[in-house]
Amino acid sequence: DPNPVIRANCAIGLGEIGVHTIRTLLVGLHDEEEGVRSTVEKVIVTQMNIADVVNYFVENDEGQLASLKIAIKDIVENNYPLSMFAKNYLNQLLEEIEKVK
Repeated sequence: DPNPVIRANCAIGLGEIGVHTIRTLLVGLHDEEEGVRSTVEKVIVTQMNIADVVNYFVENDEGQLASLKIAIKDIVENNYPLSMFAKNYLNQLLEEIEKVK
């Protein structure tokens, strides 16, 4: 949507749906509007428990776990303008995904 307020509110809604929406939320970290990115970060960090995310993808959609890992690596390695909370969260999530074999 061209309206950043709507995009930010969509992120909030996705967070309420559950951890399986995290891949879509990660796309929001690419948004050109700082307010949207900030909202997405807050939703991810506060509503996406790392263990729940990993468990969901292992139990329900393990084929997408590699895709999630790639998306997170892209964000972390390309130094997106993220808060320290979001950077730490993504690094911790990546570490937990790496443990899954």
